[in-house]
Amino acid sequence: MTETAIDGAGTDSLDLSSEEIALCLKIGAGREQVSFRHPLLPRLLSLGVVIVDQCHPDYLVLAKADQVEARLREQTEGEVQAAVRRMRAIPRISHTLRQVQQRIGPDEVETASEVFITGRPAAYDEVYRELDAVTQSCAIMQPGYCKPEEIALARQRDIAMLATRGFRWRIIYDVSERGNAPLAEYVAAMVAAGAEVRTSAEAFSRLILLDDRHAFFEDRGLIQDPTATRGAAPATLRPGAWHCQGPGVVGYLNTSFDQLWARSTAWSGTERNPAHALTTPLQRSILWELEKGKDQTQVAAHFQTSRKRIQRALTDLREALGLRTLWQLGPWWSLSPERQIDHHPVPGSDVHK
Repeated sequence: MTETAIDGAGTDSLDLSSEEIALCLKIGAGREQVSFRHPLLPRLLSLGVVIVDQCHPDYLVLAKADQVEARLREQTEGEVQAAVRRMRAIPRISHTLRQVQQRIGPDEVETASEVFITGRPAAYDEVYRELDAVTQSCAIMQPGYCKPEEIALARQRDIAMLATRGFRWRIIYDVSERGNAPLAEYVAAMVAAGAEVRTSAEAFSRLILLDDRHAFFEDRGLIQDPTATRGAAPATLRPGAWHCQGPGVVGYLNTSFDQLWARSTAWSGTERNPAHALTTPLQRSILWELEKGKDQTQVAAHFQTSRKRIQRALTDLREALGLRTLWQLGPWWSLSPERQIDHHPVPGSDVHK
């Protein structure tokens, strides 16, 4: 298909004017010959509404409606396929251009190495745009509670991308998320598609790394307006993420991810909540944080969830143990063999056991 045909399809309407309909009636009646120089004829010929008589090349005939429809559908489908191929080629040219820019050197290319993206939806949109150009790896550190609606939104898109692109995809979740049923289903599907998933009992911030070129990260889940003074009033704070392309920062964050990855435990094939256990992964994670001296509000902030969810988890455990108050959980936990299930760091120590 020529570029002219594609351009014409994008600008010409498929509606026939009253003059064109009159000309079609004249040709269809066949009572008189229509000149090939008629000003309305080129468009009717290009649409296939009027065709040259194969037996009498000097005459025109009206095409059958089914033939016109089939031809236009085939032509339009071809144009759509061409447009899709062009869209798929955009990430490749973008990736090639970035490689060229990297060879030129950062001092010679006018590009910002750090960009603040306002709002989490806009940040994730940018992440997925850059994912289209990924060729090697995607590494994600996902702290806190993953909501079912967010999991459902990401599931189909992530699995389809992983299945068709084939790059390495690694995710680290907080160990407390092992009790999140919708997330467990997502993880199972991702692992089946080739992803690697681990959990960590250490505290970490949200981070997304794409190849060795892009890093998206938050500052404790809420990014400060870069134009505001750090430590300013909460009114100056706004959610969002930093998009960093500086090779030094991205390299450092990749190394940090690899170090945490080495200390983490594989999700798939690892039994982290034995059948005899009374506690869930979330409950154990909460107890570890309380043992460090945090209150329930601080624990909720640590796991980026609500205080109500933390209190509900502790109440469920208290009732399961037959205890009268939440304060009694402390002595029970200090002697419980379930402390060994998740292999948390000893409170006050930086050593991961």
